[in-house]
Amino acid sequence: KVTTVELGAQSMVDEVLIKSSRGHTVTDTIKASEIIKKARIRLGLQMMIGLPGDKPEYDLQTASAFVDLEADDARIYPCLVIRGTALEKLYSESKYVPLSMEEAIQCSADVFKILEKGGVKVIKMGLHPAEGFISGDDLVAGPFHEAFRELVMTEIWAEELAPLMKKSEHAHLEIHTTPKQFNFAIGYAAKNKKALLEFYDTVVFYRDEALKDRKYHAHYH
Repeated sequence: KVTTVELGAQSMVDEVLIKSSRGHTVTDTIKASEIIKKARIRLGLQMMIGLPGDKPEYDLQTASAFVDLEADDARIYPCLVIRGTALEKLYSESKYVPLSMEEAIQCSADVFKILEKGGVKVIKMGLHPAEGFISGDDLVAGPFHEAFRELVMTEIWAEELAPLMKKSEHAHLEIHTTPKQFNFAIGYAAKNKKALLEFYDTVVFYRDEALKDRKYHAHYH
C-alpha cells in the first residue's frame, strides 16, 4: 500500500555529498530513484542548498538532475547549523559559512523555477518551524524563517512584476492574479506592492478565478 517514497538526496554533486558526510553517492540516488519509478511508486526527492562545498551552480545542477530522474515531488531546504552537530564545529572553526537569507531565497527561487518547468511539484520549502528554531535554543546559524516559502514566492513574483516597476504615465494600477497566488503576488509584508507604489499612486490586487498559475493581468487608470 506504499504510494510514495522520498529520498534525502540533498545534492547531485558527489563533492558536496562527501564534504557533508552524507554517506551515499549520486549514483546511489540515481539507482534508488530508478527502482522507485520502475515500481510505479511516486518519487519524492529532497535537496538541501548551502551544504559544505556547495555552490549556486551545483544547486541548479541538482534541480536539473531531479527533473531528469522524473521526480514527482521535491522539497527544498536551506542548510542550517544546529547546536551539537559536526557542522556547528566546522562553523565555530570558520570552516563553514551558511548562506545568507538573501542568498537562500534567490537560490531557492532559481531552483524552484527549474523544478516547476520540469513538472516536479515542490511540496515544501524551508524547514518546519520547530520550537527550538524559533527560540534559538537549537539554531546556531543559517537562513531560517517561519515563512520561508512565502519569501521565496515573493521573490519569484518580484521578477514577474518587474516590467511594471518603472515610471508610467498612469497613476493607478490594478493587478489580477489567481486566488492561490494572490498573497504571494502582493508579497511577504506587502513587499511587492510597496515596490510598485514607488511608481504609482495606488496599487490594488484582485483575485481572478479565470487565471491560472502565475498568470496576471495589469490594468492602468
